[in-house]
Amino acid sequence: MTFFELIQSGGVAFIRRTVQDERAPVIAETHRWRLEEARLTWTALLAGQVRVNGRVGAVESSGQ
Repeated sequence: MTFFELIQSGGVAFIRRTVQDERAPVIAETHRWRLEEARLTWTALLAGQVRVNGRVGAVESSGQ
C-alpha cells in the first residue's frame, strides 16, 4: 500500500510518500517548500499531474 501526506509547519511544507510492504515501511520526503508552493504541488499530485518518486521523494511531471 502507498499513501501520501502533506505535512506543514512554520510556513513550510513537504510531501511524504510511504510504501508499506511486509517488512517495514519505505518513506521518502520531498524538499521543503513555502506553504503556497507545497499546496499547489499537493493539488497537482491529487489531480495526477505530478508524481513523487521513490528516490529522495523528487516530484516529477506526469506528462499529462
